[in-house]
Amino acid sequence: MKFQAHDGVTTSLELEAGTADVDQWYARREGNRSLTSACRSVTIPVRMKVMKDAGTFLPVGDAAHRQATPAELQQIDDDIEKGLRRGALAVGMGINYTAGRHAR
Repeated sequence: MKFQAHDGVTTSLELEAGTADVDQWYARREGNRSLTSACRSVTIPVRMKVMKDAGTFLPVGDAAHRQATPAELQQIDDDIEKGLRRGALAVGMGINYTAGRHAR
């Protein structure tokens, strides 16, 4: 962000990978931001968290291939909505990386 600020950038948006935990994302940047920054809540890390997938960036287990149960889908929806209420600017959909049916 320091280099971006020197180039005249005033806002940095994390719209690629996003996060499953919006509060934690903002907390990591608290007091260390030279730019206005914001993120989006993304289905991939939320799905990985809900389905207890061991992947660190992309799913490698159940979240990659298994169809989410109705209860898991509800938890995914709830977590995405919570992220929006906590300051996420948008919702990211990574359905190409979660081949399971109803992969939200």
